[in-house]
Amino acid sequence: MVNSSWTQSHIEKLWGIPARIRRVYPPCDTSGLQVLPLEKSMKPPKIVSVAQFRPEKAHPLQLEAFAVAIKKLDQDLPRPKIQLVGSCRNEADEKRLQNLKDLAIKLNVDDHVEFHKNVLYSDLVRLLGGAVAGIHSMTDEHFGISVVEYMAAGAIPIG
Repeated sequence: MVNSSWTQSHIEKLWGIPARIRRVYPPCDTSGLQVLPLEKSMKPPKIVSVAQFRPEKAHPLQLEAFAVAIKKLDQDLPRPKIQLVGSCRNEADEKRLQNLKDLAIKLNVDDHVEFHKNVLYSDLVRLLGGAVAGIHSMTDEHFGISVVEYMAAGAIPIG
């Protein structure tokens, strides 16, 4: 049993028994997100990124792309904020989070970046409810449940 088309293809190639492989998507209760208002405040526009602070989630790439985008914005447009929301499992994740904060300073976007660590689900819902877009950058993602949550909350998913 696999949880995505990518994983199904990968396992079929590895195991060579495609007729025995079944894809089953994990459940995702979006009822609490579907009631959020679709109209979002654009002062400032907010982009959310929901993912554990792990290397494969490519958070540095998100910050680098955000820094490039900020520089290309017309001066008259409001500066967006990016909100990185995730959990830290251990000391290595804590160090990774600190490195991201340092990178935001180095890229001169720290005034436009918020970090939210180990938030309660109610806080996650609030952050999703205020986002106009959600970004997801994991390489070879098997199933991105945060993308489903972005759509349910009315945020444009960017991957």
